[in-house]
Amino acid sequence: KKKKKLRNGGRFNMAHTHTKSIDTVLSPIADQVSQLIVLDEQARRNGTPMPDLTAAAEAVGLASRHLVNVGRDAMATGDDKLRDAMPAACDEMQAAGKLFLDATVQLKSDRRSAEGRALLVRAARGILSGTKNILMVFDAFEVRKIVQVAEHLTQLLEVSREVFTLEDLLLAAKAVSEALVALTELVEQRVEEMMNAEHCARLDAALSSLKQNSPLFVSALRTFVANQDNPQAQAGRDYAIEQLLDAVNDIVVGVARTEADDVSYMDKPGAFAASMEHAQNQLAGIGGSSTLSLEDLASCVHTILQKAAVVEGSMTPGASKAQMHELMAIVQEMLEKVPQVKKPAEVSDLADALRQALRKLDRRVRSAAVDGLSSAFVRTGNPMVLQRMMDSASAHSSHFADDAARFQAEADRLAQAARALAETSSDVRRVKQITRTAAKLQEYSQQIQSAAGVAHSSKDGLASDHLTLLTNNWAHKVEQLKSTVAGMVDPDDMFGSAMGAITEHVEAIKQRKPTDEMDTPLARVEQMLTVAAVEMENNEDPAFRATVGQAASKLSKLKPMYADVLKAAEEHSQASLDKLEIFSLEVLSVATEVRSAVTGKVHALQPRQSTQLARDSHAFLLEEVEVVQEEVAESAQYSRTEPPAAVAARQMSAMSLTAPPLAVLQVAEVTTGPIAVAARTLRCETERWSPKNNPIVAKAKEMADSMQVMANLQNASEAEPTLEIKGDIIATAKRIAEYAKDIVKHAREVSQQCADKRLKADLLYLCDRVPAISTQLKIITSVKAASMAENPDADAMMIKNAQNLMDAVQRTVRACEAASIKVSAVLGAAVTAITWRKRVRKVQKVE
Repeated sequence: KKKKKLRNGGRFNMAHTHTKSIDTVLSPIADQVSQLIVLDEQARRNGTPMPDLTAAAEAVGLASRHLVNVGRDAMATGDDKLRDAMPAACDEMQAAGKLFLDATVQLKSDRRSAEGRALLVRAARGILSGTKNILMVFDAFEVRKIVQVAEHLTQLLEVSREVFTLEDLLLAAKAVSEALVALTELVEQRVEEMMNAEHCARLDAALSSLKQNSPLFVSALRTFVANQDNPQAQAGRDYAIEQLLDAVNDIVVGVARTEADDVSYMDKPGAFAASMEHAQNQLAGIGGSSTLSLEDLASCVHTILQKAAVVEGSMTPGASKAQMHELMAIVQEMLEKVPQVKKPAEVSDLADALRQALRKLDRRVRSAAVDGLSSAFVRTGNPMVLQRMMDSASAHSSHFADDAARFQAEADRLAQAARALAETSSDVRRVKQITRTAAKLQEYSQQIQSAAGVAHSSKDGLASDHLTLLTNNWAHKVEQLKSTVAGMVDPDDMFGSAMGAITEHVEAIKQRKPTDEMDTPLARVEQMLTVAAVEMENNEDPAFRATVGQAASKLSKLKPMYADVLKAAEEHSQASLDKLEIFSLEVLSVATEVRSAVTGKVHALQPRQSTQLARDSHAFLLEEVEVVQEEVAESAQYSRTEPPAAVAARQMSAMSLTAPPLAVLQVAEVTTGPIAVAARTLRCETERWSPKNNPIVAKAKEMADSMQVMANLQNASEAEPTLEIKGDIIATAKRIAEYAKDIVKHAREVSQQCADKRLKADLLYLCDRVPAISTQLKIITSVKAASMAENPDADAMMIKNAQNLMDAVQRTVRACEAASIKVSAVLGAAVTAITWRKRVRKVQKVE
């Protein structure tokens, strides 16, 4: 059994998972606590008298009693842990409310009373802590309810290993089905409440696995009961059970996960892409460092070359492979020269040369990765792969072993090609999805081969049914992979890869060389038509869909005739080969029209172009051109409504907020630490674009500067914590939250006008993520300021939230720029023009 022990449900834990309900209540309370700390700090600094807070105290008392009543009512339906933990949380809240009232009464008689202010701040801490404790105790109870159902399902799945009769099978299937339904309902409700995108993604993936593998579980049990002496049938049953157990365990971990838990599940870019970006930043001096870390650079380049070697190993021999190998050798040679160069001017020249070599290698590797996956899709879709193995199994053919080995080899090729592409991508969400899908494809392919073996050796129809279910799941995963890849790879690259493959195949026929019978020109034409259809479905612009549809229709009409021409060319007569060359050029010409319609780029097909030129035509288009470009995005009016606050929060939100003056200003020297590094990363991103007529870039730049100020304040607070600095940290966090609201507002305006569904979905995902992180950062800073002593958990949480926020905003800026290119005037009237003007970097060599 795979279980996860829950934390103490009643202990106050800064790192507990935030939900929408908790944040709705805590956010305004944290604001008011922050305001009290600010007022206290102002009184200490310049003797400002405290305002009359008796009315606010009465509202606080009412809200406190309301929340305490809710907590005590929950004890009637909660479990033992809730009943043990809730009284202390309620007592703390009740005492804090009374203390708050006493402090305001004392301050009313003496508005400068230091003792009254101290009582007020202590009461504020108690209110924040008590509120959070009550909410967390109840939330932990909700988590335990899910875990209890999950543990019950785990026990049922373990017992199903002992099912040997049809009667026991029916009972087990019914019990597991009921538990699955109950668990699914609870988890779906939990996902709606959760704010952490990574945790939601994990639970969504686990739910998807449960739904997909539950029919497989029943089918595998039936097959095993009918073939109990067959070890492959038993392995299939165990696999189906383990898939459900893994999904249940992921749910238990996901619902119990906190913000301070291991962050290994967080989205990350591909290793090749991340290392390439880091190496380029190192060489360009980005990141606020004036010196080059040779050890860090060498580590990045080593990873780059290692990943490039994997891609190179999968390539067919030819000019492209040779060129990539040569580039890898050049990069390695340049890296070895860096420590030997001493003069600053020579170091700068070598760094520039290494950057250019890395860029060329980057383009080659990405192009080769697209080619590899494009070919793998075509090969696995060929009837000679999966269908032939299934036919061999059902016919009990003597060729079954060879057919099964061919299927496994092609399935492995597809999974490896998918992983190679993921390594080259910075699309963090899709990298995770592709990696996970590739792993599932390999698992399914092994189970398909095993199930086919059972069907081959048995005449039982249940084995064939189980094999069909597995293959359907495998096909579904392949389509899921294609859909994910479509959002990661530029369609232009897919067209370039397909057209290059057609030219290469035709050249091989003309030269009477062996051809790949599983990767044919007809299959590549179908692949291009599929890409066009996917892009049409993805785009909401009627003009785009009409143009692409018309061009794709012309290409589709050529398919039957092309099939005849290819068939005739098998005779290798000169007339048939000449006709093949002429007709292939016609096909490529029409394919170029489709490509131009889909990508919006003008492509010209050169007649009789060489095989290598055709193969690299799409890579050539990626050559870097130093230009200043401007994209205007038409935006519509967006009306944003805030979620309703809970009664307790609403009653405590009457006091006005006044931002205090900053005590620590941004200093000239570079501030160190993870928050400062995160701030500079976003600052570097905003420097790529002009802020003129671009509120998204302008606000992101201001947010990065404010985060830099927070880094300075955090460093100052660690050296000498004072109420003055704490007040400044609170003010900075509030300002950052306001910038986040502005960025999200403009980003939503862009998303409303974007005709590309994938880009719109990506942008809206980030629009949901940014305010959630900024709100949590604001709450954490308030809790830190209210704490009597240093809190390592709160420090770690603040750093993590700052890093996550800078990353999310950086991705939002990029997503807005991409979505702005696909704006459709049909989707609404434009009221705001956002200009994306790229800045040209001027490289100055320092002598």
